Amino acid sequence: MTFDKNQKDFPSEAHKTIWNAAIHILPIEATLPPEVKSMMPPYMAESCEQLQKFFLHILSDLYENPNAYEPFPHGQRLGIQSKFLMPFAEFGAIGEAGENFMTINCNLFEKLLFKQIKSKAYHKDRKTGISVEQRIAQLERTGLKINYDGNNAVLTNTLHPKIFYAMRGLALASVKEKSGGDNSFTYCDFRKLCKKYKYDKFENALAFLSDEEKNIAALLDGTAKKIGLARSVHSGQCPGYGADYSYKNLLIMDINALSGSLAVSVRFLYDKNNLSLIYNILEK
Repeated sequence: MTFDKNQKDFPSEAHKTIWNAAIHILPIEATLPPEVKSMMPPYMAESCEQLQKFFLHILSDLYENPNAYEPFPHGQRLGIQSKFLMPFAEFGAIGEAGENFMTINCNLFEKLLFKQIKSKAYHKDRKTGISVEQRIAQLERTGLKINYDGNNAVLTNTLHPKIFYAMRGLALASVKEKSGGDNSFTYCDFRKLCKKYKYDKFENALAFLSDEEKNIAALLDGTAKKIGLARSVHSGQCPGYGADYSYKNLLIMDINALSGSLAVSVRFLYDKNNLSLIYNILEK
């Protein structure tokens, strides 16, 4: 299915949570433009395309067939990225990728599964006796297979067979980020694989907004530039990107794209002994 950023009505809160995770996957034309493709081997570009399709396949199936992923708590924060997408970052960080498979040492794999079941994302699964292995088995609906060969767990995917080079590369690139690495992985930001590629990160803040909110954010950004505010873009630990606007190192405004909505706040920091500063900013 195709997820629409402008969608407003949902069958349930659970569906809205899944939709929110899906619209936070960057469009392939933005994250894998021709300039980025030209900087990587053809097999890596193909792998990136398949990994994004795999993630969208997972979320589409969750949205359309939630009963296949029981227990599936209705109307609660589900930790969709943490439970269904981020494990692949963990696999990619410790696995060895081949053209159509990934191998992970069994001891490391078992330790990773134990770590995941103890995490916050699996809190409700622990209470209901659902294991990480059972959650992974549910993803067989999207082609994922895990078999054991001697001392290794072997991951394959019958529907998206060439995802593993990108999974490995993006996982390692995300680990190296000072902040927001989890976002880079779950958003499929393949530009992270090409260090020499430069782009305006404000594009990420706009990518997840509805058309109406995107126009508002762009208008605010343009106005901020005209009055001389400096802009810095950041990616937080929660889903979304934001932009901070400052004047002479004082934070004046911030724009955040969080949970599929636009949040704007304006503030004034000033020296109580120099009130003229705040008046100057207001006048400007």
